[in-house]
Amino acid sequence: MFVVAAIMLSSIGLTAAAAAECCDIKCVWEPCGTKVQQGDVDAVYALKPIKAMWAYQDADSDGRFDDNDVLIIDTVIDPVGAWVVEEGDVRLSNYHETPANTKVISTDGDRGKPLKELPGGQMVVGFVDVNNNIPPHYDLGDPLYADTDGSSTVTPNDVRLTERTVNIMTYPAYSRVQSDDWDVGNDLRDPVTYETDITTNSVTLLGYIDSDCNCHWTCPDKLYLQQITGTIADNFSTIGDLRLYIPPEAIADEGWPECGTKVEQCDEDAVYVLAKDEQIRIMFGDVNSNGIYDHGEAIYLDMVDNGDDKVEAGDVRLTWFHDEPPNYKITSLDPDRTDPLEELCGGQEVIGFVDVNSDGVYDKYDPLYIDTDCSSDVTAGDIRLTDREAMGTTYDNWTMVENGDFDQILNEDLRDPVTYGTELETDISFMLGYIDSDCSGDWTCPDKLYLQQIVSVNGDSTADWVVTIGDHRLYIPQEAIDEHCWPECGTKVQQCDVDAVYALTKDDQIRIMYGDVNSNGQYDIGETVYIDMVNNYQDKVEAGDVRLTWYHDMYPPNTKVNSTNLDKNNPLEELCDCQVVVGFVDLNNNEVYNKYDPLYVDTDCNSRVSVGDVRLTKRMASGRTYEPYTVVEAGDYDLIGDKDLRDPVAPYGYGLVTPIWELLGYIDSDCSGDWTCPDKLYLQQITGTIADDVVTIGDLRLYIPPEEIGPVDDDDDDPCVIYDTNGVAGIQLSEAVAAVNDFFDQKINLATAVAVVNCFFG
Repeated sequence: MFVVAAIMLSSIGLTAAAAAECCDIKCVWEPCGTKVQQGDVDAVYALKPIKAMWAYQDADSDGRFDDNDVLIIDTVIDPVGAWVVEEGDVRLSNYHETPANTKVISTDGDRGKPLKELPGGQMVVGFVDVNNNIPPHYDLGDPLYADTDGSSTVTPNDVRLTERTVNIMTYPAYSRVQSDDWDVGNDLRDPVTYETDITTNSVTLLGYIDSDCNCHWTCPDKLYLQQITGTIADNFSTIGDLRLYIPPEAIADEGWPECGTKVEQCDEDAVYVLAKDEQIRIMFGDVNSNGIYDHGEAIYLDMVDNGDDKVEAGDVRLTWFHDEPPNYKITSLDPDRTDPLEELCGGQEVIGFVDVNSDGVYDKYDPLYIDTDCSSDVTAGDIRLTDREAMGTTYDNWTMVENGDFDQILNEDLRDPVTYGTELETDISFMLGYIDSDCSGDWTCPDKLYLQQIVSVNGDSTADWVVTIGDHRLYIPQEAIDEHCWPECGTKVQQCDVDAVYALTKDDQIRIMYGDVNSNGQYDIGETVYIDMVNNYQDKVEAGDVRLTWYHDMYPPNTKVNSTNLDKNNPLEELCDCQVVVGFVDLNNNEVYNKYDPLYVDTDCNSRVSVGDVRLTKRMASGRTYEPYTVVEAGDYDLIGDKDLRDPVAPYGYGLVTPIWELLGYIDSDCSGDWTCPDKLYLQQITGTIADDVVTIGDLRLYIPPEEIGPVDDDDDDPCVIYDTNGVAGIQLSEAVAAVNDFFDQKINLATAVAVVNCFFG
């Protein structure tokens, strides 16, 4: 027993060591009835603009920023009164012994001291183009400065916002430039225009994660200085954004990266937005110059279109070239560089899928092909972009279909991945996007290329601008696979993958209903409340609907109706003949709906917590705790005190006005375009921004498939307490082994298992 356990504990130790270099992605979901928190597997980090000003506290009143002064981001803008340091402002340089990247609190000595504007006004932030891009460009490696004298040059007393190494000297983030420092005299460029004069209002670069969802800058929030792209990336925390302020407890307790660092791939707060380039083409290497594609000739993505139709460094080889492998980025030394390129006979409309499950749509199970002969069928010479199983035989991705292969014998139709029609008509560039991993604004070495599963035929859905479930990895640098746990080329994005962004599907046909089992036309306490996900206008319970409350003692809340369940076909009725039934209690009286406020289904439509209403979240009242999806009963303590239900969408009025379908969205986990078994349902915290298209902090999980819910990964619980089950204080060997087994069974994540093992070793 001990030997086996030691091997297992050693194994998980090795796994933990490997994970230190990789992305620790939690592959279990939190339970229904919980709201999304920062650090959760499904959290996407949207940024909100902040009302702020750059300023300094002039300690010696000499009218200039010097080494005695404090650089401040004033986050509390008062339209009247003196301009002074206030609680909540962020220091970007030290105040005596108080370090930079601290938030002013009520007892601080600098609170109330006057503020002044820097000479450059709000045009404060500049970068040094350390790699001398031609033309100049702000990228991931470029250091940022606060230009405190308005000179657009690095001068003494400027503040470094990022670490900077010059020659042999490394200067830490938030250090002040001294007169003899190596970076003195460097040009500062504007991070938006890239010009040598800083002209961009630096307030427009700021955005914060609203960690408690209260629509205001508060204690747990995180402040970023963004790399502005002019795309939807500016609404999220993306690669290249600078962390200006991260709460210390988020760094110490939640593993958040430190202030003064830029967001990089694999960071917890990275959201993977895609860059587009309509000049990308798919071509073949016409080595015999006959103008037609011959079987065995290599196929390329022409990423560097200089108009000369030849293979160039930076192009991506999709198939073998003699002994040179596929999924390879061409370098200046490769033998096929400068080979002539030609278009396939189908031009750029050559990507198709086989509808293997005959559901009429392109989903994540459908294999992809390059149609090399314009037949719109799977034929010899076509290229498999994904693994393909046909008649019991599996063919690897990137292989060529040959005569006698089972997918060639089947001669199946190839369908267009956007229109789903049997004629291929979508230009490949419309489906392509890449992660600009170094923020260079161009296709470079570390970037990752995807063939997207397009959601909108116009390509204007948020999901079409981020990496989502079902997107196909066309090219991933090998070092990203080896060092950063990135999945391999030729695979599709799955939930829990490092690059997955959780976009939500909306459906305005979803309704909230109740099972009117006694057919009296009114909701009676004890009748089941449902989310009618399969609205066929028949007003009855159907397979796929979600129960929000118990059905007798048979089926618990947050379960999905299947075809054999006894409540299937029961009649459904609307609550109070309307869909406006979800409200919250403003527990902290801050006039907004935030992640701490409990939600209810107002079953009697009186806009108050009353008997028969359904709690959607856990509620604590007068020392009692009521679980999610329980029904309010006479004598319950949430009937005492503040009982008003407010609308969960701004302006958060006392009368409920928002229909439930405007609050709902689901993760289409199998990319089927419809509500199916693996999908996950959320009741969103609506912001009126692009954040409503993804899962964000504060969204409520209404339905998560039970097999995907982790029993242990609750941030409020101590794993060592949970696994201490044998009555002996402390974690014993058998309990550590149990945690290791749960990890390998994917019931808990690595961090939880390691925590239990560490408790065993003391």
